[in-house]
Amino acid sequence: MESSKVRIRPLRFAFLIDPRDKARLQTVFEVNSVLWGGCYNFIIPLFKRVPAHYKRPYDHLPSAKAMLKGLVEAYQPDFLVETEAGQASAAGLDFPIKRLLTIDTLMSRDDRGGCNYGIDLRTVCDVLYKEVFRFVQRHPPKVVIPASTDPRYKLFFAAAFGQFPQDGLLKDVEGFYLGALDGKREELPPASFPDLFKTDVVFPLRATVHELETTRNSWSMGSHMFYIDPFSAHELIEFWNLRALGWKIRPVPIPLATDLIDFCNAFVKQEYWPYPPPSNVFNMVQFQSAPHRPIEELQAFVRQLTSPGQHAISISNHYPRVWEEWGRSADHAEPQTVSNATADVDSSVIGKGLHLRSVLPEFASDDQYAAQTYACANVLGDVEGGSTVIPWKSGVASSLTHDFVDEKTWISREGVVIFAGRFSFGTHIQLPNALNIFSAVAKSVGYELSLSPAGRTCEQIISSVGSLRMMRLVGSRDLIRLFDQMAHEDVEVELETEGSEKRKRVAKAFAPREKVLEAIRRSNGDWEIARTNHLDALIHKKILKLGIALVCDHCSHKSLFSLEDISQEMVCPRCSSKFPFPSAGPAKDAWAYRVSGAFAASN
Repeated sequence: MESSKVRIRPLRFAFLIDPRDKARLQTVFEVNSVLWGGCYNFIIPLFKRVPAHYKRPYDHLPSAKAMLKGLVEAYQPDFLVETEAGQASAAGLDFPIKRLLTIDTLMSRDDRGGCNYGIDLRTVCDVLYKEVFRFVQRHPPKVVIPASTDPRYKLFFAAAFGQFPQDGLLKDVEGFYLGALDGKREELPPASFPDLFKTDVVFPLRATVHELETTRNSWSMGSHMFYIDPFSAHELIEFWNLRALGWKIRPVPIPLATDLIDFCNAFVKQEYWPYPPPSNVFNMVQFQSAPHRPIEELQAFVRQLTSPGQHAISISNHYPRVWEEWGRSADHAEPQTVSNATADVDSSVIGKGLHLRSVLPEFASDDQYAAQTYACANVLGDVEGGSTVIPWKSGVASSLTHDFVDEKTWISREGVVIFAGRFSFGTHIQLPNALNIFSAVAKSVGYELSLSPAGRTCEQIISSVGSLRMMRLVGSRDLIRLFDQMAHEDVEVELETEGSEKRKRVAKAFAPREKVLEAIRRSNGDWEIARTNHLDALIHKKILKLGIALVCDHCSHKSLFSLEDISQEMVCPRCSSKFPFPSAGPAKDAWAYRVSGAFAASN
C-alpha cells in the first residue's frame, strides 16, 4: 500500500446575500460563528449594477455579472450558499449544482443531531473542555459572548466577534460554548470593544479557528485599520472579506473614532517594526475607508494620531480588486491558505486511477457531531507519479475527477480537493499525472487525446527514469546518440577475423564498456564521482544492462550475453550451436552494455 500527502482544512463556504437584507446578514454572521473555520468563509453581495464605491479613477469596471463571477473565482468556495433559493441562477453564476446549497440546508442536522455539512463548535468545545477547561488553570482565558449595550451596533459586533443563533436548530451551540468553556454573556459600551482583541479573550469567531494555521499568499507590507460605518451592510461585508482574505485588520467605527484614538495609537505602535536586514523597510499600518468616503475625512482623523516613526501610517480609500486575477495580485489580496494539519493517507494506483483514503482532523476523528460525508476538505499534495501543475478550470476538473452520485472531488488553485467525513472513507479519481491532465484539458475543449507510437515510447522512457526531472540522466547529446545507435543496431564493433591481422568492423546493438564510459565522461567532464554515480544510476534504472560479448566457435558471430545467461556452455543466438565459455579468460574488451526497455525501441 502506497501513501500520499493531504492537507486537512475546514470546508470553505461563500454566502450569496442581498446586502439590503440586514436580517439575513445577521443570520450569515451567526452561522459562521458556529462553523469550524467560519471566520475564513466569504460573503458575496449581490447587485444588478456595480456599486459606485468599487470604481477607481481611470479604471474600467466590469459588469455586475462579470464581477460576481470574478468574486466566486477568487474565493473558490467548496460550497456556494444561497440565503434565498435561486440567487445563483438569477445572478448568472454557473456553479456546480451539487455544490450549491441553501442556508437552511447548511444549517440542517442529520437524524442523530450531527452536522450535514462541516464541523461545528460543539466538537471544538468538547475537545477544549477535555484538554483544557476541565482542569484548574492559574490564568484562564476570558470566554465571552460579547454584545453591545447600544442595539444599533448589534450587526457590527456580530461581524467583528461573532454571535450565536437564538432560535432554530443551531441554538444549542451557545449552551455548549458557555457550559464547556465556562463562558459568559457580556454587554459592554460600543467604544469598549477594543478590550475584546486582547490575547486572553475568547469570543465565538476566535473559537472557530481552533487548531488552524494560515499562510498569506500575497506580499503585504503592513497591517490595516478599517475606518468603517458600523451601520452599513456593504462596509461590514467588506471588512469580513478582507479579514477572511488574510489581512490583519481592526475596525474603527466612525461614530466612535474620537474615543478610539488610544486604541489606534496602540495598534500602530504594536505593528510598527523593522523588517530583517538588509531591508530598511518597516511594517506599517494602512488606514482604509470606503471609496465613496472623502479621503479628506480619513486624513483629518489620522492627523489626530501619534506616529511612532517615519512612514508608520498610510491611508487608502480603495477596495482591493479581488474580482480580477491581476487586481488581486497588484492589491495584495490573494486569499490565504488555511490548514489544520498535513497527513499521510493510504493510496493505491490502479491502472490510470488513484484511490485515496480521506482523513478528518485528529480532534474530530471520533466525534459524533462531524458531518458524515462533508465534514472537511483534504487537499491532495504529493502523490507518486503526480503532476506538479494541475489546471483548475471546471471543464478540466470534471474530466479528471470522477463524478458519481455526489461530487466529492473538485480542483481549485490549491490542487485536487477531496471531501472527507465520518463515513466517507475513500475517493477514486484519475491519477493526476501529466498525460491524464493533458487528456482532461483536451476533452474540456472538445478534443480526444491519444498518444502516437513515438509518444507511447516517450511515456515509457519517462516512466523508466522515474520522472521528467530525472530525464537529465539521459539528456546529454553523446548519450542520446549512443543509445540511438544501440537501439538501431548501429554501433560499430571490431571483430577479429581468423587467419588475418585485420579487424572487421560490424554493426551491433551493444557498445563496449569503454565506449559507454567515454560517452559518460563527455557528459560529466573530469569529475570522477559524477561519472561513477551517473553510470550507477543508468544501471539501477535498468536503462543499461551489462553483458559479455563472445564469439561463437561455429558461425563466428559476436553476440552479447547477459550475466544471467553465462554458464559453462553457451548457446549462440544466431546458429543455436553450443560452445564452451572461455573460462581461461575472456578478452579484456569483452564487457559491454546494451539498452533495455523503452530505450531499446528503434523509433
